[in-house]
Amino acid sequence: MNTREQLQVAINLRADEVILWQGKPVKAPFLLAGLVFIPIGSIFIGLGIYWLYSLTSSHITNSVLSTPFQFFILFGIAFMAGPPIIQSMRYRNTEYIITDQRLITQTGAFGLKTRFVDLDRIQEVYVHVGLIDRNFGTGSIIVSTAGGVLMAAHPALLSLKEPYGVEKTLEEAMKRARRRQSPG
Repeated sequence: MNTREQLQVAINLRADEVILWQGKPVKAPFLLAGLVFIPIGSIFIGLGIYWLYSLTSSHITNSVLSTPFQFFILFGIAFMAGPPIIQSMRYRNTEYIITDQRLITQTGAFGLKTRFVDLDRIQEVYVHVGLIDRNFGTGSIIVSTAGGVLMAAHPALLSLKEPYGVEKTLEEAMKRARRRQSPG
């Protein structure tokens, strides 16, 4: 089985569909996005330790009173460690494909979430270069679809090398798809 046949099995390419661009996010900026939760987790841990210390220094040894603060500390640890671990698991499964008919995004930490968006449903394409992206020369492409309301529901191609080149490929594919759809 050649690579094209393997891709068809994996992502259900249509028989007449042609891949125009395929890629993965750049690893470092993609993984660093999971680290933004560390300061918030640190605050929870610090407050929990402070409150536990306050209880013990006031000679209150009631474990019922200290339990909520222990959970505060555990929540902070989970908040610090969870997102980076999940982001690294998600990286392995993340792939983006632009074909002559659709935009396909696949990602997931524990399972796979594959999204297929017909090019004629895409209304706007945004390139976002954040602080982390600027440092790595990467950027993200966010797509606004017909009927899409929530930003979280919009397909996104995160941490791409040369995001403006990928955006241009997507825009050109959208134009060709619309010309094919237009009568006459």
